Amino acid sequence: MNREGLVYIVGAGPGDPELITVKGLACLRKSDVVAHDRLVHPSLLEEARPGAEIIDVEAPTRLRHKVFCTNL
Repeated sequence: MNREGLVYIVGAGPGDPELITVKGLACLRKSDVVAHDRLVHPSLLEEARPGAEIIDVEAPTRLRHKVFCTNL
């Protein structure tokens, strides 16, 4: 299984879905996985590629993943 890939961190703007950047929308439309929080407008999630896995990172779950970035 190939575990290499690209990660794009895209800000969804101040809540208005029309204010996302062109590049951000392009990334959203080609992503295999979209992880989002409660601040994203629901209509932006509809722009995700068909078949993309949509993950609400704030949804209650028994399994919590923590990722620590040390090379920023």
